[in-house]
Amino acid sequence: MLLAGLALLMAAKTADVRPMDITTQATQTEASHTGDKGTMMFLHGMESRYGDKSPEEVENEARPFSAANGYKLEVIPISGDNPAAQEAAARARIKKGGITAVYGFSAGGYTANRLQKDFPELNYTKIGAPGASGDIEFEKTEHMDQPKALADQSFEVVLNEQDRGYRNTGTIVLRDPDSGAELGTYQFATGGFGRGSAPFGIYDIGTFRDTGDDPLHIGPRWMLREPGHEDGEVYDPKLKDERTAIELHRLRVSTGTLGCIGVVATPEVWEQFMTNLRLILAKRGHVSFVLSGNPNASPSLASALPFGAIHNRRAYQRRRIARANRQSRHVLAHAGKGGPHRRHLASSPVRGHKHETAARRAGIASRG
Repeated sequence: MLLAGLALLMAAKTADVRPMDITTQATQTEASHTGDKGTMMFLHGMESRYGDKSPEEVENEARPFSAANGYKLEVIPISGDNPAAQEAAARARIKKGGITAVYGFSAGGYTANRLQKDFPELNYTKIGAPGASGDIEFEKTEHMDQPKALADQSFEVVLNEQDRGYRNTGTIVLRDPDSGAELGTYQFATGGFGRGSAPFGIYDIGTFRDTGDDPLHIGPRWMLREPGHEDGEVYDPKLKDERTAIELHRLRVSTGTLGCIGVVATPEVWEQFMTNLRLILAKRGHVSFVLSGNPNASPSLASALPFGAIHNRRAYQRRRIARANRQSRHVLAHAGKGGPHRRHLASSPVRGHKHETAARRAGIASRG
């Protein structure tokens, strides 16, 4: 009975495996990124329902997304029409090593969902799979065009650093979804205060909040969220904790944020940014972007303070003030009676770090 079951499974696998010729392999290698972050395994949907679009076309639409995130795309050539065979092949490939991310489209998203329970350390992207954890769905976009929409560069984020630091900076480029024409380029900063920069990953642009819903006086802004999370929420693997109140807002100076994405802009430039983003949202219905390291940038110098050492800037400032006051008292103790300037030095506390004042001027108020 067991042998018969295995024979049936192998037959099913053979029926759904698409042969990959030398030309396809060459194209795949040339089109892929160098894979700084390893290999992203791609899982197809039900190819019997792809209609006029071939599996190769779907794969080619998925490649820009994997490349932009630093992965080399590797396709499991088994249709989602046979989920058991697809899952078995995917598990075997993961156990072989080298897979660091999984991209599941449509039925492949449900396969990815099952894999995530046993391989939670991998990075998962699921699209067109309603009900799957963290599934991404673009409104006003046909099901078969979902991978293309995910790779769309209407909202492109380019970091100035290779790695995530306590503070990172970069550029946001907004493009018309239809023509691809550039609408505007904007500088941004994230982190530098509180618990540091926004973690790398995929972000959905969520609810817009105007000045009528602004208790901290940040100004008009959009909530950001990790797919599958509530507005403002994203899991931070470096802190091993949930971050909250992560937003996309205007930053008056380039000092930094508490974890939000702050666009460095005058009021006029921020109005232009909001107008352009509203245009993209109106055409797409949903906008996601990827925050990741820039492999072409120089090694990051962004981390003034190491993650895990000091998460609270105010605590750091209090330690600095106490240390400076101790040093002042030490100088006075070894200088005899000392002059008036020494007595003043010993009795006057050192003021807080200049960045604290700068942060207040910048209107940094989120809890991220």
